[in-house]
Amino acid sequence: MKKVIFTLIACFTLSVSIAQENEKTVIPYVSAGLSLGNGSFAQSSYASIEGGISMKNIGFGFCAGRSYLDFSTADIASNYFWEIKTSPTIPIKSFSIYGVLGYGGYFTTSNMFVEYGAGMSYMPKNFGYFAQWSNWDKLPYVSVGLSYCFN
Repeated sequence: MKKVIFTLIACFTLSVSIAQENEKTVIPYVSAGLSLGNGSFAQSSYASIEGGISMKNIGFGFCAGRSYLDFSTADIASNYFWEIKTSPTIPIKSFSIYGVLGYGGYFTTSNMFVEYGAGMSYMPKNFGYFAQWSNWDKLPYVSVGLSYCFN
């Protein structure tokens, strides 16, 4: 656990250092996503919302959502999760390629997880679309979603 926390702190420090060398405009954003796993849709899909800030080449966000979209089971707090994320970005015209590093947990449980991965986004104006692959809680996921920047 100490190694995970140290790695996240090191990545955050590096991200802040890179961002300080670039444009200092801070832009708030919100996004909504759907993560699809290898199993059945209801048992391996996660819905989430995220809010945060982005600078020229880095984003920092807080994400929350629901695991297991199978609503036939009891709706309990441990079905919901939270996550803090950082995402360094490489812009290529109106497309961007980005990395993802996050740390989070499930409400009312001691289960903590790490997320890492990569994706791409298309944001011609304030609205954008994204697709990414990530390893989330030791399982591979493909996520798609929409985002909006308040700039």
